[in-house]
Amino acid sequence: MNYLTYLRGDVRYPPLAPHSAGVVLCADVLEHVADWKAVLAAAAMLLRPGSGQLFVVTINRTIRARWLAVILGEGLGFVPRGTHDPEMFITPTELGDAARKSGLEADGYLGFAPRLIATLCSRRLRMRTSRSLAVEYGAWFVAGKNHRAIMNTDYMRET
Repeated sequence: MNYLTYLRGDVRYPPLAPHSAGVVLCADVLEHVADWKAVLAAAAMLLRPGSGQLFVVTINRTIRARWLAVILGEGLGFVPRGTHDPEMFITPTELGDAARKSGLEADGYLGFAPRLIATLCSRRLRMRTSRSLAVEYGAWFVAGKNHRAIMNTDYMRET
């Protein structure tokens, strides 16, 4: 049985039916999309009421994250220069507020931080979990039992 389906499409308008997904993963995407709230709303729309879960991984808008992701990460060539715009990084509060407006409930947050020595020695980005959300963080959101396919039109406007 195949329980995993890969699709290609616009993240703001995924080619799936509302309430069709048990889990949606949105990792290292939102901080690169100008209209990230529309992407979050579209992901929320896919979740099954009462059981659907959304896991988001993104970069926090802090001085430390800017230094590690942009100055160090791009400066040392771990990611191409220009990959990140620190102004597009998203704070946990902003993410939580947008998730609530999309009908989701926060279920937990987990920080990620680079393992600097391992990263420098291997020349590959190595991360570890952390209690701090200051650099990169993951957030679990759950679609409540009364969850409906909420498409907040304020988030969906073309820019």
